[in-house]
Amino acid sequence: PTERLNILLKTWKEACVNSLDLLFLRIILSLCATDAFHDPLYEETLRLMVLEIVASLEPVHTDAVSRKIAERHGWKRVGARIRARVEEAAKGLGRTRETTGDFLWINPPEDLVEWRDIPGRDPAEISIAELAGLLRKEPNIIQTDDPTLALASRLGLSRLAESRRSQLSTALEEARERSDA
Repeated sequence: PTERLNILLKTWKEACVNSLDLLFLRIILSLCATDAFHDPLYEETLRLMVLEIVASLEPVHTDAVSRKIAERHGWKRVGARIRARVEEAAKGLGRTRETTGDFLWINPPEDLVEWRDIPGRDPAEISIAELAGLLRKEPNIIQTDDPTLALASRLGLSRLAESRRSQLSTALEEARERSDA
């Protein structure tokens, strides 16, 4: 097992290529110790945890990755130190900067990503590429009198504050451009 772990650590960007590696990786990562989180020797373990989260959810907002890492360690809140460690562990991954923050990828970003209907997801943590996938899948959203309100409704928002409306409107325009391409 130690030799196999060393191979996974050396090739962490490709660690999740086959299901046996992913299973082995999850077993090892489940043994993580919260006391070791800030230890420099824990960096590779943390990097593998980030890799697994990103591989399973890409594109994924950096805040969502930080929350999942905190949850795996039994913490209820994410502070600046945890965010900084996650950011360090995410170096080398694909990253796109959007109005709502950064999104992480294993594979290079595309203009369009298939829509994943995940209940309860914060709309601010849905990438423009995925919103473009939603618009391609459900073009009726764009064809309404108020596409921003239709998008908000589709994303499960019952009320739309002006700041959120502006955010969704910008995302809608960018997503519309991508879905037309």
